[in-house]
Amino acid sequence: MSLRRRIRRAEKTAHVDMIVVPQPDGSAKRFHPDALIDALVSSWDRIRASLDGEPLPDPHPLLDAVYNASGEAVDELCRVHGDGMIGFMAGEESVVRGDVERPGPEVTWNGGVCE
Repeated sequence: MSLRRRIRRAEKTAHVDMIVVPQPDGSAKRFHPDALIDALVSSWDRIRASLDGEPLPDPHPLLDAVYNASGEAVDELCRVHGDGMIGFMAGEESVVRGDVERPGPEVTWNGGVCE
């Protein structure tokens, strides 16, 4: 592949609307939009492991970034990306890590069905 073609490909990739997650130290973590689906699957795997009493799999880097972000930053991410998936992941990550109790009645995992 020629250098010119590589540069064009890199330029196209760079123009994708990245998910930018501001961090408390003033830095920002950037993710390709496709990372949102991977992070959601990671979140589900962590929730299931938590309910089954199994060791938690490592979180997706986007989950870590959202978990460390401020509440205002998470609200802004939800507004910019137009859905509540990021807010859902942030809330569930807080529950899985034991920072907060799950609101409402206790949820148990019954081999593929939440009760």
